[in-house]
Amino acid sequence: MQIQKQGNTPFVLVVSDALLARVTLAGDQQAFATLVRRYDAIIFNFAYRFLGDEQQAGDVLQEVCLRLYHALPSGTTETSFKLWLLRMTYTCCIDELSRKPGRTYRLSECYGAFGIQEAARAGRVAGLAQLPAALSACSDFQQVMQQAMMALLPKQRAVLVLRSILRLSFEEIGGVVEISVAAAQTCFTQAKILLRQYLRERSELMTAGLEKM
Repeated sequence: MQIQKQGNTPFVLVVSDALLARVTLAGDQQAFATLVRRYDAIIFNFAYRFLGDEQQAGDVLQEVCLRLYHALPSGTTETSFKLWLLRMTYTCCIDELSRKPGRTYRLSECYGAFGIQEAARAGRVAGLAQLPAALSACSDFQQVMQQAMMALLPKQRAVLVLRSILRLSFEEIGGVVEISVAAAQTCFTQAKILLRQYLRERSELMTAGLEKM
């Protein structure tokens, strides 16, 4: 339990995840509700980015909360609890993905591992902020980005979300996805290259379409 002062406002009592977990295990439903409210946005955001479907993300959130209630760890710190929760969310997402009908094509199958390795070796791994102007100015860019995300392999997509959106370290990502630090770094590099290739091609198609109008 921590006491923090925020500016000139009165002291605010901040209860740790570990204490909330212990109190929940003792039967306090309010403590459990506090834990859920603390992490529900993170769970939903990860699930939505990973699955690309709002309803499925909501289903995952409910499933994670249910599993959390029945398998709440007692000995935990703030960081370890968050990672444990994200690992459970990732597992639920994989389960949900296996039940999802249909499948988009995979960028790694289109471009091939050789293209990924060559691009990385040439040092052409640019930041996601450096996007084609035609796409950056597009009103439905978020939709295009989500389509690109969904075309990645599940593990690549998970690593990209955990690193670029949730800002986890590669060591933390490895713990969530259950891969080595080196593998997490490789997945992130591959995902960025494939994502940029997809976005570049979409930009060229959009530009060509506008020129024909």
